[in-house]
Amino acid sequence: LTGTLVIPAGNELTIDLNGHSITGGAPVIENNGTLTIKDSNPNFGETTPTNGVMADDGANAINNTNTGNLTIAVDTLIKGGDSENGNGGIGINNVGGSVTSGGFVLGGNGKNGGAGIRNSSNGTVTTVIGATTQGGNGGAGGNGGHGIDNDGGTVNNGGVTIGCKG
Repeated sequence: LTGTLVIPAGNELTIDLNGHSITGGAPVIENNGTLTIKDSNPNFGETTPTNGVMADDGANAINNTNTGNLTIAVDTLIKGGDSENGNGGIGINNVGGSVTSGGFVLGGNGKNGGAGIRNSSNGTVTTVIGATTQGGNGGAGGNGGHGIDNDGGTVNNGGVTIGCKG
C-alpha cells in the first residue's frame, strides 16, 4: 500500500489474505470499525506464516482505535516493521478497542524491539489457544519488545506470549 487502509467506524469488513501479504507503513491498517483478518491459504516457514499484514521500516502493522473491534484468525500473521536504526514497530497498537487474536502477532526488530500487542488503559485484548504474541528483538544496548505490553487495560491471555531479548 502507498497509504494506510482505513476502516471507518460503523463498517464491518473481513479480509482474507488467501496466501498473500498486505505491506506498507505508518500504519498498514487503521481500524475504527469491525475488522476480521484471516488467511484461508497460509504459507508456513518453520513455525510461522511467511505472509500476512506486515509493516515497513519501524511502522505499526495495525492501529486499532477506541471504536475498533479487531479479530485475527488462526494461522494469520500480523508483523510490526523491522528497523535498522530506529525502534521496531508494534504488531497491533490497541488504543482502546477490542482485539481477539488466534494468530501470530509479532513486534518488529530494531534498536528497541516493538511489542507484539500494545494495549492502552481502555483496551481489551483476548488471545485464544493457538495464538502466539511475540515482541521484537532489540539491538546492542537496546531492549527486547514485550509479547503484550499492557498499559492498564484488560488482557485475557489463553495463548503463548513471548518477550524478546535486547
